[in-house]
Amino acid sequence: MKFSTGLKRAGVMLALSFVIMQASAQKDSTAHSPESRAKGITDKMKTELTLSDDQYNKVYDINLKYAQKNTEALKEEGTRLAKLKTMKADNAEKSKELKAVLTEEQFEKYKSMRKEAKTGMKQKYKDRNNR
Repeated sequence: MKFSTGLKRAGVMLALSFVIMQASAQKDSTAHSPESRAKGITDKMKTELTLSDDQYNKVYDINLKYAQKNTEALKEEGTRLAKLKTMKADNAEKSKELKAVLTEEQFEKYKSMRKEAKTGMKQKYKDRNNR
């Protein structure tokens, strides 16, 4: 039984698109892992706050801890508001831990970075809802 060239080509294209979709899904899942989020946040803090190597390691550990907590909080059952309250409480704890690692000047700059990020997120939310 012979397959036509068109069917062979369609089969190859289907298989190729499946492989590409799988690779893309894997890339997306690692891009949003707690480890990659913690590294991205810590790298930005290193640049903005001029962290020492020792501070970088401690801040990374703190960021990873809370990125993992946030990931778990989002997976839990419950209302969106309940999840946000949990994450807000976690962020307050995180700030306390960071305050112990950062200098006073670095911590003040960190707070202003958080405020800017919060403002940006609110604007994104408004823009998304005004479409």
